[in-house]
Amino acid sequence: MKHTKRILAVVLAALFLLATVPTAFAADKELTITCDKDEFEFTIYKVASLASTDTGAYTPEATCSDDVKAAIATANQTGAAFLSALNTAYDATPANVGTALQGVVKKGSNKVIDQPGIYYARCTKEHTNKTKVANAVIVWPEYKNNAWDYGTNGKYTFALGTKVDFGNVSVDKNFTGKDDTTTTMNSGMNKEVSFTLSASIVGSTTEKATKYIIWDKMSKGLSYVAKSAKVYYNRVADANAADDDFIVNTESFTTAHAKYDAQKDSEYAGGTYITITAKNTTLEDDAFYGKTRVYVTYKAKINKDANIGQTGNPNKDGLEYNANGNKEGDERIVYTCQARIKKVNGATNAGLAGCVLGIYEGTTQLATGTSAADGTVKFLAAGESGANAKEYKLAPGTYTIKEESTVAGFLKSSATVTVTITDNDVATGTINVAENFPNYAIKTPSTGGMGTMIFTIVGGSLIVLAGVMMLVILKKRKTAK
Repeated sequence: MKHTKRILAVVLAALFLLATVPTAFAADKELTITCDKDEFEFTIYKVASLASTDTGAYTPEATCSDDVKAAIATANQTGAAFLSALNTAYDATPANVGTALQGVVKKGSNKVIDQPGIYYARCTKEHTNKTKVANAVIVWPEYKNNAWDYGTNGKYTFALGTKVDFGNVSVDKNFTGKDDTTTTMNSGMNKEVSFTLSASIVGSTTEKATKYIIWDKMSKGLSYVAKSAKVYYNRVADANAADDDFIVNTESFTTAHAKYDAQKDSEYAGGTYITITAKNTTLEDDAFYGKTRVYVTYKAKINKDANIGQTGNPNKDGLEYNANGNKEGDERIVYTCQARIKKVNGATNAGLAGCVLGIYEGTTQLATGTSAADGTVKFLAAGESGANAKEYKLAPGTYTIKEESTVAGFLKSSATVTVTITDNDVATGTINVAENFPNYAIKTPSTGGMGTMIFTIVGGSLIVLAGVMMLVILKKRKTAK
């Protein structure tokens, strides 16, 4: 009997102990925290324990700051305001958010937890080229649909990789007003070509970017139009202008340039390197991370160094960010061509050297050229001369060739030659005008020719007339006697 009473007392004591614990949690329930992103590490803090599944009450960790304890009491533990309170508390003193658990969560190293409560995952190591990373609040179990949800079969996995926006940096370049299927365009000297660059925002309000530079490199045949770069947020519109948030700089892109890569940049050697750099104050401003993209528009012109034909004149953009992130964007190519014509002797069709011709667009003279020994005329860019002179570059259009001066012994031609260049013609590079431009020699009198014959005939006629008149006079005198 005493033995039975003793057993009963033990059972009653056990029941009393169970009664003093508000809630008992099954040991087979687990929370697993993972991260599948390279170079990222998260430290996990226990913020509070779930004290009762009946009341939903939590017991904060002793080290929690008063602000965190107050935030727990609001019962909005999954909201952005609660995460903000934890971030603020951590920035003051890490222990203010609770108790740090041993180890870190990273790729290949998970954290398994069997104590229900509130946990805070803080990114304590990040990839140097991350775009955005956010800290996280993990409430396990969650109360939803009038029940506590521990996950499927009591197992729940929280993937911190979803808090990392990494590897999704995008950089685009287009001809302004054209879609990304238009990768080439034809143009000529002094004609403006407009480009639009765009890049995704890097960083977040909690993990701000340390560097953000949109770059663009142009080949030698393209000249940046000074002060033409404009910066915008979200879309290209004056209302979103962001010029004051960035610094625009242009540099000569020689082989000595710090960014020049001998393996990749040979076609850009001697060109221009443009950078659009976010100011430090811009990167420190939370408002920057509320934007979707940064847009840049600028203009360039074909110059005398431009490649003609299928080689073209490429330019390319990209984004340099954080410690060593560099995302290359798109390449766009501008093509151009040049025209030549042959000046000939109209009588023999042989080349005629020394004639000066001009090529016009409408009434505007674009360039002039002097015919060589074989009659070929190259229209030279302003200031160019000699055997290696650069020729004037043309876009598709209609042009007129006129003679400005001729050589001794030939009449200056008043004729003109019309040249029409199409988009398809540009790919040929040098357009040799099929129609020759003839000049004709001035005809002068020669000895024994028609010129002296006239004088001979006239002189002879006068002598004959004089003789006739003399006979008439003598006859009249004889009759008078």
